[in-house]
Amino acid sequence: MSWIEKLYETYENCQSEIGRGEDENRVPLLPICHTTQKAHIQISINAHGEFHRASVVPKNGARTIIPCTEKSGGRTNRPEAHPLCDKLQYIAADYSEHVGNKDSYFKVYDGQLSDWCKSDYRHPKVEAVLKYVQQKQVISDLIAAHVLHIGNDQKLVVQWIDEDTKTPEIFSLLPGKMNKKGEAENWQADAFVRWIVEIPGDPQAAVWNDHDIWACWIKYYSKQKMKNEICYVTGKSIPVADQHPAKIRNDGDKAKILSSNDTTNFTFRGRFAKADQACSVGYEVTQKAHSALRWLIGKQGYRNEKQAIVAWAISGKKIPDPMSDTLGLFQDEETRSQIMSPFSTAQSLANNLSKLIAGYNAQLGHTEGIVIMGMDSATPGRLSIT
Repeated sequence: MSWIEKLYETYENCQSEIGRGEDENRVPLLPICHTTQKAHIQISINAHGEFHRASVVPKNGARTIIPCTEKSGGRTNRPEAHPLCDKLQYIAADYSEHVGNKDSYFKVYDGQLSDWCKSDYRHPKVEAVLKYVQQKQVISDLIAAHVLHIGNDQKLVVQWIDEDTKTPEIFSLLPGKMNKKGEAENWQADAFVRWIVEIPGDPQAAVWNDHDIWACWIKYYSKQKMKNEICYVTGKSIPVADQHPAKIRNDGDKAKILSSNDTTNFTFRGRFAKADQACSVGYEVTQKAHSALRWLIGKQGYRNEKQAIVAWAISGKKIPDPMSDTLGLFQDEETRSQIMSPFSTAQSLANNLSKLIAGYNAQLGHTEGIVIMGMDSATPGRLSIT
C-alpha cells in the first residue's frame, strides 16, 4: 500500500492547490467528498429559491466541482444522487412529464438534500436550492427560458431537425441520437445542472466555487461515517471507505484501483467472507490519495490510450536560494514556475519522463525522492498498477 501512502502525503503537502484550476483541461486538486462534472446548464435563483434565469454553459467553462457521496462518486446504473448539482433526472420532479419513457430520481435527490438542510451544517445557498427544486418546475422553467426545447407533444425533442431556424445552443453540447434499442442518448434530458444563488452582499454566487459550501458538506458527510476500523495506510482506527473513487485518468474513467463490490464472482477467491477482511482504508485517506493521483496525471502525467504513467516528488524539492547565480536559477519556464510556487511535485522531471516514454531525447536529472507509477486497465471497471 506504499503508493496510496505516498499519494496521501503528497495531498497533505499540496493543500494550497485545492480547488485551483487555471487550466480548464486539467482536473484541479479536489477537496475530499467532492468530484468534478462537466455542466451543461446553469440555473440562477435568489435566496428565497425563486427562479431568475438559466443559460447553457460553454465548453471551456464546464468543469464543475460538486459535492458527492462515496456511492454517487462511483455510480453506474444505480440511482445515487449527488447532494447538490446533478442531472435533470435527479433534480427535476417534472422530468417524467417532459421525457415520457424515463422515471425521475427526484425523490432520491430531494431526500438527501433535505437531510443536509436539516443538519447543523446547512448552508443558506443550499437551502435556497432545496426551496427551488421542491417547487417541481425545473424543466418547465428551462423550457420557458428557451434553454430546453419541446415538440408539439410537449416532450423534449431528441434532435433539432428544423433547418429553417438556428440550432439552439444546448444541441451543440448534447446533439442527441437514437441507439439500436430506440432509446435516446446524449440529448437534452441528459443535461447536468449547476446552481448560481444570488444573495445581496455575497460576491460568490456560483455554488461550485464557494469554499464555505465545500466545508459544510465535508463536515456533514464526515459525521455520517460511523464505521471505524484499522486503516492499513495510517495504522489508526478511523472511519473507513465503503467505496473508492473512480475518474482517475479522465472525467469519464470508470475504472478503479481499489474495488471490492463483487460478492458473487469469486472476487475474494475463497480467502475472505467479507471485503474489509482483506483490506480497509480510511475514507479521507483514499479520497485524498485518489484526488492527488488524478491531479498529478492531469498536471504532469503521460497518457497513451488506456495507459497512464506519472512521476512526482512527495514532499517537493528544496527551493533554490534566490541570491544565487540568476543564470543558473532561471533555466526554463517550467523551472521558473516551480521556483515561484510554494510547493513542488517535480513537474519538470515528470515532463522529461513523458518525453522519454514517447521516444524523444531528454535528461531526467536528479531523481532522489521521486515516485514513478504506471497504470493500465484490462477491463472498463478495473485499473491495475503496472
